[in-house]
Amino acid sequence: QLNYQSYNIESVVSYPQFVYPSRFYYQNKIFKKAMLGKVGADINYSSSYYNPAYIGATGQYLVQQTAHDSYLPTLDAFVSVRVRGVRAYVMFQNVFSSGSFSAFPYPMPDRAFKFGFEWKFWD
Repeated sequence: QLNYQSYNIESVVSYPQFVYPSRFYYQNKIFKKAMLGKVGADINYSSSYYNPAYIGATGQYLVQQTAHDSYLPTLDAFVSVRVRGVRAYVMFQNVFSSGSFSAFPYPMPDRAFKFGFEWKFWD
């Protein structure tokens, strides 16, 4: 999926011109078709733009045109397995730490290793 959006530089809100969220994965049943396994990656990219500044004391966003933030693609790798009502996953988030900002001057989260499971008692 590739999203394109346009805005005027004097606009109240600034957006990246291109946004590319994508998920690539391979999924197959394994162990005599009793387990569903999935391995893949989430890749997200957005073009550079003037992201809004955030003022923590007032909890408000501010339109700024001084810091033009440039983005690198983010990559999240994951492995997931499901047996009946139980799903377990392992994810390595921000494999290539991009150093970008969610709001100026607040940086995005750094690399993280996450794991967990979900158990549905009805099925």
